[in-house]
Amino acid sequence: MIPADLARAALDLVDDALTVAEAAGADTACQRAALAELEFNYALGICPVRKEQTDV
Repeated sequence: MIPADLARAALDLVDDALTVAEAAGADTACQRAALAELEFNYALGICPVRKEQTDV
């Protein structure tokens, strides 16, 4: 699998987990909003860059 395939699989897994949580009555509005942002970035091909902490 290539990284894009892994990212897509991870997004699908999160979506499935939120669906199960919602069926159990959990409020997932914040998580759904975060997932929507990740889905949007994925569609655009944007990958978040993790910044290393530096001593200033």
